[in-house]
Amino acid sequence: MRVLASAILFLVTSLCCAQELVPYLMGSLYGYADLDGNLVVSADFDEAMPFESGIAAVQKGLNWGAIDSKGQIIVPFEYEFVEMGFMNETPMLFVGRNSLLGLFNTSGNKLLECEYEQVAFFGENIVGCVPGQCTIFGKEGNELVELVDEKVIFQEEQEILYTLNEKKVGFLDPQGEEFFATKKYSSIDPLGKSYVVVSKDEKKTIVSNQNTILDKEGAFEDASLLDQWVMVKKKGKWGLLNDAGSYTLLPDYEEIKVINEHLIAAKKAGKFGLFDYQGNSKSGFLYKRVDKIRGTDQYIKAYTNVNWNLLTSTGDATGINDVFALNIKAIERDGIPFKRDKWGVMNKNGEIIIEPIYTMIYTTKSGNFIVKKANKYGVVSTSGTTLIEEKYDALQEKDDYFLGQDKDKYIILDLQGNVSGETLNRWSKQAFMPYNLFAVTDGELQGVLNANGDIIVPIKFNRLDTIHGMIVGIQGKDKYIYYKNGRQIFEDPYIDFEMTTLGLKVKLEEDNITYMGLYNLKDDRWFLEPKWKRIIPFNDDRFFTLQSRIDFYGIADTNYQILVEPIYEKLFPLSKNSALYLKQTDQGYYLMRIDEELVYEEPFELVSIWRGAELGDFIFLVSRNDMYGLMNTEGKMLLDVEYQEIAENKHLDESYFRIGKNGKQGMIDHKGNIVIQPVYKDIEELDSGWFWVLESRDSKKYLINHEGKAFSDHLNRN
Repeated sequence: MRVLASAILFLVTSLCCAQELVPYLMGSLYGYADLDGNLVVSADFDEAMPFESGIAAVQKGLNWGAIDSKGQIIVPFEYEFVEMGFMNETPMLFVGRNSLLGLFNTSGNKLLECEYEQVAFFGENIVGCVPGQCTIFGKEGNELVELVDEKVIFQEEQEILYTLNEKKVGFLDPQGEEFFATKKYSSIDPLGKSYVVVSKDEKKTIVSNQNTILDKEGAFEDASLLDQWVMVKKKGKWGLLNDAGSYTLLPDYEEIKVINEHLIAAKKAGKFGLFDYQGNSKSGFLYKRVDKIRGTDQYIKAYTNVNWNLLTSTGDATGINDVFALNIKAIERDGIPFKRDKWGVMNKNGEIIIEPIYTMIYTTKSGNFIVKKANKYGVVSTSGTTLIEEKYDALQEKDDYFLGQDKDKYIILDLQGNVSGETLNRWSKQAFMPYNLFAVTDGELQGVLNANGDIIVPIKFNRLDTIHGMIVGIQGKDKYIYYKNGRQIFEDPYIDFEMTTLGLKVKLEEDNITYMGLYNLKDDRWFLEPKWKRIIPFNDDRFFTLQSRIDFYGIADTNYQILVEPIYEKLFPLSKNSALYLKQTDQGYYLMRIDEELVYEEPFELVSIWRGAELGDFIFLVSRNDMYGLMNTEGKMLLDVEYQEIAENKHLDESYFRIGKNGKQGMIDHKGNIVIQPVYKDIEELDSGWFWVLESRDSKKYLINHEGKAFSDHLNRN
């Protein structure tokens, strides 16, 4: 039985959709008005649902009916509910009374009396059912056929109608014609949303909602859904049926599985063959297994034995065959590492360009390959040319160079294999090194070489890092920083460095307190020496606030001139884009400009700042003596400090504020104008952008739009 949602809930949730008419409350009754508040349908109803397809469900007393947009009665007021349904996109009206259902069309014609426990659409027709009986009606409500049996079942989810008794089950089409029947069945079970399975003598027949019998012989042992098909088992073999009852694959296979959106794999004599979705063969029965490849939808792998062939997602050959392993990440490159007994490289046509003679091959960013043979490493180009002979104990690529180890020597080679530099220090981790610089280690200590093998950062640090192309050497808590050419920037250590738009932020620790400074890398001089607890940029980084050692605040500009001396207990900019700031004194907050000119003469208690509102760049919610007001960035009071509540509401790109005064609530718009006077018990903004208002006299709810127009005769329409 359908349950009718409350009219008020429907009204709230439907307001997001633009409609010609909306419910209008006049006194204690509802009518319908246009969006300008003009009454169009008289207020004669106790409840009113929104219009849908030109029809609205309305209630008088305890009974529901339906009207059109002119107020004409479509469904008389005789029912416990009225709700909309659709038959092939044509709207229909379900009605209910005494737990029974009936049906009207939107012209007001009664199609079915309110006599059925089940009413549903069946093709172009209608079905009404009670226990032991279903009647098929035409779309105009004319009776086509009445079906009576021990059970008459309309499977609404599958849209399948059948009659059954202990001797027979018969299936009927939407015209009531029997298109399939079987005697002495043992069970009827749904199969997905489109089929039912009739079992008889351990054999199964599948009936679809397209009024078709899948496999007319009906002699299969098992059935299951496989994506968009029905998979059937017949004489121990599997086949694949489409919804028209035709075989996509005949029941000749040991196993069938879907590979991807293009391919099906079917197994015969222990080998898989590939088929497209129409059942056309894409390969012979060549493969022990066919699988997707993790990380790509463009290819699949088909195993011939231990090795496999690479196929496209549609089953076409790539020419890459008989491989044990493949670097899928390199598949879009011309050189693809592969493994048979050993590793080699082939192109996308399957032509071998590096013979499989290596124990390992690594792809490189430069497009070459690091190869390993007899525990020695070298480099081979994509054309198969040897760039670096296999004589190194270890080899890695770093930027424009290869770093190799030859016994106790550590070699720097360019991409052509020419030696650039040497060192006796071991290579360290290169992950954090700037471009074409290399980390080396001597025992536990680390330093940095350039491409010529020269030490540019001494080998004395526990750890290395980089920041903005510079090198940071770390000893315990101490950090030293170097330019890329190895020149040390500061002799003294600091605890941290941070690159900002204002310069290099330097952090110093003294007596367990962290201080900050700013250094000009371009001119090699201090902007601000590290004696400030905080440095915070604002106004597009043209100014920044400073917190001194004794916790007072000031402001400097990007010329690092002190504009506001650090004498304030609390001072902060409104945002990163503002040239205004707030300072705090014993008297309260003052709104200031950068030149320390007061924007608003009187101190106030700042409650919160609302950023990005339509009232200005900022709105200040201010308070005195537990009352609230609103002030803009020019110091103008938008609302005097006389409200018990001011709460921000936002809808789309507009801003509205709920206000409270003398225990009542109202609303102001984004210009500061009072849209709804604070005279109501409760008010809130809906997701649709309208307001609900609960009036204090009679506790009824009304709708008011953002212009203050109200769908009620009780509300002031100023």
